[in-house]
Amino acid sequence: PTAGYLALAVATWDATGYLAAILKKKLVLVECGDRAETSAALETFRRACDAGRGGVFLCAARSAAFQQACSGRAGAYARCVVFAGVPFLPTDDAALRARLDRALTTRGAREAEYLAADAVRQCQGALGSKKSVVVLADARFGRGDKLRHLPPASRRAVAGGDASADSAVEAMKAYFRGAYDVEGPEDAEEDPSTEAPALAWEVSEIGRASCR
Repeated sequence: PTAGYLALAVATWDATGYLAAILKKKLVLVECGDRAETSAALETFRRACDAGRGGVFLCAARSAAFQQACSGRAGAYARCVVFAGVPFLPTDDAALRARLDRALTTRGAREAEYLAADAVRQCQGALGSKKSVVVLADARFGRGDKLRHLPPASRRAVAGGDASADSAVEAMKAYFRGAYDVEGPEDAEEDPSTEAPALAWEVSEIGRASCR
């Protein structure tokens, strides 16, 4: 969810060989601190998808790169969005802390509840797409304070129990076969009442399944 967590995950997956395994099949692009380089990486990701190779774009959940990747023209390429953790606000930031305190004072809400609702809202854009799959790779999404803020279909999927990496991969394969067996992704009309399927998935399972 954060730039620091992303850097740690990339280093871990590189050291364990997961990135090398993914690179055999897909191009992997990573958000960095430089805006121009990140924009270039996102454009390369789009071109790789257009060319038929496909790609993996790794970015922090609250970053500008994430917003670009999951909305507008770029959003058409976000066929599978994995949230590796819950994207909470960084409450150690003084400015954010001040805004949070004001919100809690005016709304009378509890801090934990406010942070949970805000974190789930960060996932809503990806969860609203008809032609994508969203993997909520953290067991905390199944807890009541976050579960009740998910869209109904996603809430039912998460409440149904944690999915193993193997069952999650099979479920995604089946969904994509059904989603594109009649109409292509570019020609299909989006149904605003249709939510992307969500899968509860332990974060420790991500690397193993990513190599499929």
